Amino acid sequence: ILEDSQSLLGVYDVVLKKFIYLNRAGLDMLQVADIEDYIIKYPNEFLDEKASNQAFQNIINHLQSEHTFNDEILFKNWNGDEFWGNIQVSKFENEKHLCFYIRIIDISVQKLQEQLIKDEESRFEALFMHSAIGIIMVNKVGEIVLSNHYADILFGYSAGELKGQQLDILIPKNV
Repeated sequence: ILEDSQSLLGVYDVVLKKFIYLNRAGLDMLQVADIEDYIIKYPNEFLDEKASNQAFQNIINHLQSEHTFNDEILFKNWNGDEFWGNIQVSKFENEKHLCFYIRIIDISVQKLQEQLIKDEESRFEALFMHSAIGIIMVNKVGEIVLSNHYADILFGYSAGELKGQQLDILIPKNV
């Protein structure tokens, strides 16, 4: 089961301060041939020594009060390529040694998509807010959800004052 996973699955012996098992997907993710190759290529784990020690201590501290640790971390493989991983750590004892069961799921594609969405939102906001024409966005029930600076000035309102109002307040009434 461990070898069939597409995620890095490993067992880290806290007393020995080393991995005692890494599955094939994990070895491939880190670009190493086997566990001995990992130990040679990654003497300070996945990150530089200072960051690795701090990350390790954060995990230990968290696991003292909780049974699991979960975080999104930027990792580096042997070639220096960075990838985002969702790391999940659980503790257990093996022959009276405290061990961590570690799972790292590569979420680089998800992170890239999130960044693309943020970039598109930033472009939209820049176009919307700095347009030379007044723009007002309303929802299905005619409530104003967004107005740009030029629209606020055009209708005599201050920034954000139109939000939540009905569009009808901008339409002249027949007398």
